[in-house]
Amino acid sequence: MQRLTTSAYLMLGANLVSNIGNGMRTLVAGIALYNQSGSAMDFGIVIVLEYIVLFVVNVLAGPWADRYNPKYTMLVVDLLRGITVCLVCTQLNSGYLFFWIALLTVVVQVGKPFYRSSTFVLEPALVKPEQLTRYNGFAVAAMQLGQLVGISLAGLVLSLSGVQAALMITGLSFLLSALSIAFVIVPSTIEYASHHEGRGLLKWFHQLVQDWVDVAKFMRRNKGLTTLTTLGVSDYLTPSFLNIFLAILVVQRFEGAPYALSLLDGSFALGAMLSGLFADRLVASVGPRLTSIIGITGQGLMFIGIASGGPGEWAVAATFFIGVMNSLSYMGIYTTLQLRIKGPFKGRISLVRSLIATLLACIFIPPVTHLSDSSLTLALIAAGSVSFGFSLVVLIIPSIILFPDDVIAKTKTSEKEPGSNPL
Repeated sequence: MQRLTTSAYLMLGANLVSNIGNGMRTLVAGIALYNQSGSAMDFGIVIVLEYIVLFVVNVLAGPWADRYNPKYTMLVVDLLRGITVCLVCTQLNSGYLFFWIALLTVVVQVGKPFYRSSTFVLEPALVKPEQLTRYNGFAVAAMQLGQLVGISLAGLVLSLSGVQAALMITGLSFLLSALSIAFVIVPSTIEYASHHEGRGLLKWFHQLVQDWVDVAKFMRRNKGLTTLTTLGVSDYLTPSFLNIFLAILVVQRFEGAPYALSLLDGSFALGAMLSGLFADRLVASVGPRLTSIIGITGQGLMFIGIASGGPGEWAVAATFFIGVMNSLSYMGIYTTLQLRIKGPFKGRISLVRSLIATLLACIFIPPVTHLSDSSLTLALIAAGSVSFGFSLVVLIIPSIILFPDDVIAKTKTSEKEPGSNPL
């Protein structure tokens, strides 16, 4: 198989480095606020602020990504992240810590939807369709590795040099990501939506509404696209369910040992990272639909397996395989979604996916959380049942997760090329 382009490798590098910053930011900000106030309340307010900002900005970011050069959007977002974090680093002792951490949070969260939707637009343009599955696998591995490095580095730097040094490294990671993106060459094949006509707030608002109306019409015209977009939410829900159960698993299976939380969380990230490196071979062999069924069903089985009891080591192994299966289902659904969308709609549909994820999280997570307070076993079974439900949809509607025929043919041909290099 042919090597990826230099721009694709630069995107992977930016993904890795920026996730080091993302992995460090939340931990460092939380510790900084706690050290000042001695309470988790301030950081709880910051988390609520994150969700409010994300909900509002999601509506704006999709149309922007479809209308403007995605490279420059990502570049500006990473520069603003890096500069803001470095600025906050210099103000930790100013007496207005909550204000500076809140500002940091708003800037990072405002940028996330723009960054995510722009990535969804740019990546398929940088990579040949038959290479997209392999690229997405590397992207998953880079993201998980970055998170692992960020969390580990944050703990080490915090213990040796304190919050200020850790925050400075966080800011520098975003600036390095921006440097990598600056050298990406954007293909001329990207289609952009038309720009706003006229000026004024009322016309701008009318265009914003029309942008989302156009997406609704596009999704309605393309059979199965709405279902496919909704199915992608399964990969959001599993990590959320797992985060709910981690603390309880530490208490019940590890007798509260402090290392167990990192062990469980790290097992999921390691499984997802390793699976991302090799999952493209499975997709090429059995197809995206069966890969998705294996991945989603496997996550459900692992939740049921943890519910059945067993020692802490079994829970660690199960979370590892949940990470593996989560990466498999992501590869099948996410890549298919990228290949199915033709025209300047990718940015908005990527954020439709995020909005659906938020809605379903509000539906499923509260009852599962409530169950976990009374019975971890029932909560795990409920989480597994949600996975089985998503898997059943893929099983009974086979046409929604299927690469275009020309992509399948090219993928099989490239798999047979002699002397292929996996990277």
